[in-house]
Amino acid sequence: MHTNIVVPSSRSSSKIIRNFIVSIICIAIIYSCGVISTIRTSQKTNNFFLYLSFFGYAVFCGMWIYTNLFLRKRNHRWSHTNKRFIYSATICSVFSSVLWIIGMWPEYHWLTLPLFLVIVIMVVHIVGISHGMSKKVS
Repeated sequence: MHTNIVVPSSRSSSKIIRNFIVSIICIAIIYSCGVISTIRTSQKTNNFFLYLSFFGYAVFCGMWIYTNLFLRKRNHRWSHTNKRFIYSATICSVFSSVLWIIGMWPEYHWLTLPLFLVIVIMVVHIVGISHGMSKKVS
């Protein structure tokens, strides 16, 4: 007996709209707190840790782009065959996040953690928008 199971599309427009709205709200929160201008001009921030975290995020973004552009197209089981690569990207992201929190702590103190969570939520929803609009890799 053959049954047709309808699987809802993960690329529905309502999810894309929701991700877009949440991203705009997060950007507004970050802008109203002056995070970008604080990073650029504040004398209180620990710039060594901030620049180290930016370098780590750049390495992580490079690994993510490599994964999306090359690794997934070469091997559909890339997540099983390249475990060390995934672990390395995760460790790079976690260390960069800790370094960013240490670097921003002198300026925002306890508000650094909620600001960091807002940034993480924003990034997750922006990635959700990009994956929602992209085609499935076969």
